[in-house]
Amino acid sequence: MTDLDTLVRKLDLDEKIAQLHGLILPALFAPGSGPGGPALTIDADRIPLLRPHGLGHLSLSWMFPLGQDGLRNAYTAIQAKARELSRFGIGVLIHAEGLNGLVYGGAAQYPTAWAQAATWMPELIERSTTITSAQFRDYGIHLCFSPVLDLARDPRWGRVHETFGEDPELAAQLGAGFIHGIHGRGLDSGVLATGKHFLGYGHSEGGLNQARTSLGRRTLADEHALPFRRAIEEAGLSVVMNSYNDIDGIPVAANRRLLTDLLRDQLGFTGLVVSDYDAVTMLHAVYHTARDRAEAAAQAVTAGLDVELPADESFSRLREAVENDLVSEEAVDTAVRRVLEIKQRLDLIPGLAAGRPLRPPTAPDGAAAAAIGREIAEHALTLLQNDGTLPLRPGTKLAVVGDLADELRIHFGAYTDVANTEVPPAAQMIRTGRVPGIDPDKYLFTELFQTRIPDVRARWETMTREQYPQRRRSSPRCAPTPPSRSASPAWTRPARSIGKPCGRPYAMPT
Repeated sequence: MTDLDTLVRKLDLDEKIAQLHGLILPALFAPGSGPGGPALTIDADRIPLLRPHGLGHLSLSWMFPLGQDGLRNAYTAIQAKARELSRFGIGVLIHAEGLNGLVYGGAAQYPTAWAQAATWMPELIERSTTITSAQFRDYGIHLCFSPVLDLARDPRWGRVHETFGEDPELAAQLGAGFIHGIHGRGLDSGVLATGKHFLGYGHSEGGLNQARTSLGRRTLADEHALPFRRAIEEAGLSVVMNSYNDIDGIPVAANRRLLTDLLRDQLGFTGLVVSDYDAVTMLHAVYHTARDRAEAAAQAVTAGLDVELPADESFSRLREAVENDLVSEEAVDTAVRRVLEIKQRLDLIPGLAAGRPLRPPTAPDGAAAAAIGREIAEHALTLLQNDGTLPLRPGTKLAVVGDLADELRIHFGAYTDVANTEVPPAAQMIRTGRVPGIDPDKYLFTELFQTRIPDVRARWETMTREQYPQRRRSSPRCAPTPPSRSASPAWTRPARSIGKPCGRPYAMPT
């Protein structure tokens, strides 16, 4: 019996359940004051009132304007209180989004995943996520909720830009590079990547989000699961997030065939499965496979889903589920052990040393991050076929026109600090009943991301320009042309060639 097994045996049922769900940072907000007047502060002393048996995970900790030092201080206070609250000094796992850089003001932001994929350069993506990982560690964040390993098979699906595209091999290579950068080649960065979303999420019917996926078992296993298998085998992926869709009428959050038989038994995954936000609650509230939240919790744990996020809407009923024989305590123990294995690896359990010593935190290199971001952007520019138009003749002018010609916000993806600043006011509008069609007392958190906010475009553009004041508004203008070049076979390559913006061509790997 290992030390972890002994620890699991010492925990009572309530302490076990506390390790299997999260707490959202806004639950700890308290009014305070700052140099400019009233301001939000974090009251870590509220944790024992909200989570008397321990704090397993911290959610939504990056979506609120606390400032860089404020966020660090909040994490430090919360971590200390979590350790104090636990009989065994167990810390809290803090997660954040990092698809193209840590999603928080001041962190390095990179081109979105679709652009990353267009580089065909896993080593370049690894360099970028090495800096992202340093940023996470600098703040005290443990789990990076990226990369997205879904295959984008329908361009109507609104999350295509989060993916590495439609090809399993490309997604596998870019995903592995991404994860290597987050983990460190020595697996000692102190930050872990999270592969998502398992499985088949990017092939939903009608291109709809959170919709049915109609795929056969072989296609799921051979194509959609391939990037996950390669991430597990080649990059040591140890955290996976479920997808929202249902397959053959069974939501993935309750699908044991996918989360256990395929993911663990066939792909060899031995790590932690966390829920996408509200996915467990949706078993009861949306899919109706569960009669209530206790049954939803039981279905998820039985399927192989270990942690409910962002909070405890359903897993708070796990004691009831165990007592009513909806799920066994042994199944709960299995999930708890997986959580504690990750916490041990990240040095969050006193007396249980991490398997590999973690290297000391280092300050992120801002200059290197900016250079890498530009390099990704340059390599992402793709010329599908050159019909002789390029290179342009000296003196040629290109007009940039249309509604987006002078918009700043369009250059930032959905997982950037720009999008991050939009969430609090959007949530506030929903909570105060200012969004038509949504009952503020009944809406799920996930509805926030697929709801049309009134006057959204002008409102968000103004916020973006306030956030990036160095970007001045200007009238659409003609772009300079590249220098003249003599005719070259490089400029008459077939469709499988790429040209960098300065005209230096290079071949796409085959």
